[in-house]
Amino acid sequence: MRRNRMILGLAALLAAPAGAGAAPMEHHDLASLWFLADEIVMGEEISHGTEGAEWNEITTYRVSRSWKGDLAVGAEIEVFDDVYRLTIEPTWDWSDPENPQRIDPPEREACAILFLKPAPARMIEEGRFTREGLWEKVPSGMRILAGGKVYRFVQMSNPGAYEPVPQGDDPQDVLVGNLRPIEPMDLLTFEGELADAKAKAERADAALALTDTATRNRALLDLLPPRQTFPPRAEIPQGGFPADALSMRLREEIAKTGVTDDFLEAMGREVVGSFRTWDGRTFLDPDRSARGELLLAAALEADRPRQQRTAALRVLADMPPWPAEDDENDPLVERLAPLLSDADPWVRAAAVDAVASWLGNEEWKWTAAEVLEPALRAETDAEVLIESAWDLMGHRMKDNLLDPLLRRGRRLVAAVRPGPIDPASGAAIVLGYELACRDSESEPYYVSSVAVATAADGTQVRSSAEERLTSTNTQGAGRGISSFTFDEPLGSGTWQVALEVSISARHEGPPRATATTAPIAVVIP
Repeated sequence: MRRNRMILGLAALLAAPAGAGAAPMEHHDLASLWFLADEIVMGEEISHGTEGAEWNEITTYRVSRSWKGDLAVGAEIEVFDDVYRLTIEPTWDWSDPENPQRIDPPEREACAILFLKPAPARMIEEGRFTREGLWEKVPSGMRILAGGKVYRFVQMSNPGAYEPVPQGDDPQDVLVGNLRPIEPMDLLTFEGELADAKAKAERADAALALTDTATRNRALLDLLPPRQTFPPRAEIPQGGFPADALSMRLREEIAKTGVTDDFLEAMGREVVGSFRTWDGRTFLDPDRSARGELLLAAALEADRPRQQRTAALRVLADMPPWPAEDDENDPLVERLAPLLSDADPWVRAAAVDAVASWLGNEEWKWTAAEVLEPALRAETDAEVLIESAWDLMGHRMKDNLLDPLLRRGRRLVAAVRPGPIDPASGAAIVLGYELACRDSESEPYYVSSVAVATAADGTQVRSSAEERLTSTNTQGAGRGISSFTFDEPLGSGTWQVALEVSISARHEGPPRATATTAPIAVVIP
């Protein structure tokens, strides 16, 4: 998701609702919402009206509570509805796969918790705009109540409406994702988490106000998530467009100081983002050559922390210092080559991304391909192969470069990540997993997997049914996350869990390719 960009012209901003249809709505954790909003209130619905166009429909609320801002209790405010769908859909309890239970939600209450900012003018028709004094929600800035429980909003696909889902523990349920229906929290619990979010956002405001650069950077780093892991964590968000807007803002502030250790440390943190992720163009434009040299030097420094080395390469990948039109001899792409055989697999994977970014440059794309091909043929680490496959496809690579990386005799390159365990039964494990395969005869891919758990004494227990990947594509790689339920409970202790992954053609026929991942240790309490 690193390369998704959102560039909107002024006319589009005036003519379309914030986050509607063509613009994916990011959903934020509560600290980010507090940081983004000018007003946070609970409003009782009074009336519904329109400003002259469907997406300009508004709801009038009477403020009944206020957590942030100047709106007083009793004030009447008009808020754009945009494309929030208020109907709460039933969920299903799949704890017994043979007898799934439908869970009907309670009736929605006529109120909402709103994270607001003043609305800019919107075009109703040619030459006519909405009046002043209206409000709009910051992205995902609405919570509704049903039966005293709180629901947040997610846009699962674009285009698509914003739909309510249960509000879980913050920020995990937004930035990490939850694979099962969860019991939405009650309003009192939500207020407690909102208070925690307020405290974090206020600490961020205080850190941003510091004037000494070193002191400010240390304070900002203390507020950022932990360092990135490799391979990436299993608890990937389940759909939608999650974004830790607060952390991204703090990281951008640190970037203003240039290529420093603090900047590289910040860029090596586990910041979740989608359409507002880091834009290397902004960072490198002030002095591309000088900053590019500093980033390359940091990546080549073997004693530097690996998160900082890979961060330097990822910034170069996002926006490499392209050669100027009058400079046909910029050798940076060739100077990245030694990193493709670095001893650290993290660095090798990031170096593929950095070199591949030059594939879009007419002057240097053939050099980049020549540098990449032998490294890809020589690579044996499954994790590096999968990360490289995703990076290459992000650069719209053709088969001639993907094939030596992915083909491997039509066998899958597969990896698995640990995830949550159901300690109550010891029978269910959530695993994140990734695969890469290229077989032109097998598109579209149909992928299935079975988990196999092996005890210390050699006893094996298989998952009771095949689980399809939750996310696949036809370009040769897939990422997913699923809950595997085993034929019998896994007893306490350490189990080695692997996945048997298969792929077949056009949703039918025997598997064309199979692979078994290296096992991971899973501890059952």
